[in-house]
Amino acid sequence: MSAPCRVTINGRTVEVPAGTLVTDAARAAEVHIPIFCSHAKLPPLGACRICVVEIGLPKRGPDRQVVLAADGTPEIAWMPKVQTACTTTVADGMHVRTESPEAVKARKGVMEFLLVNHPLDCPVCDEGGECQLQDLAFAFGADFSRMADAASVPKSARSTASRSNASSAATASRCARSAR
Repeated sequence: MSAPCRVTINGRTVEVPAGTLVTDAARAAEVHIPIFCSHAKLPPLGACRICVVEIGLPKRGPDRQVVLAADGTPEIAWMPKVQTACTTTVADGMHVRTESPEAVKARKGVMEFLLVNHPLDCPVCDEGGECQLQDLAFAFGADFSRMADAASVPKSARSTASRSNASSAATASRCARSAR
């Protein structure tokens, strides 16, 4: 059995086995991190990037000891950019922020990009009102794209799945990965 790691997610500390993904640790801490391309029975991919979070580890001094703040708590060294929670494994002492301004801004940008080729009022959607992409878009307030008519890939060059909707493209990605 792997050694337990103490991870703090949005102020909630949980103990999980080493090697646990941040998304699974968040679930244990009862913190929601949105996922779109990930599936529990497949290896991590991080293709859609909707699960981005801020991650930090305790700062270490030249002697490799944890640097403590004036109040006795460890100082946290935050990574310079957001990371995908579905591909990052936990480390002891890790801190995760899912609702920081940086994470929210990045997530909204990802959502806007996903909506370039998938209008939310998609008349050909197979999901029949149960579209995971639509649910995420409305949950995070990014229910439009400034690039609505500026798709960088011509429709003829897109795959059949992504031509109709991004939810199908994510599902197709899962199918392709499970067939390997």
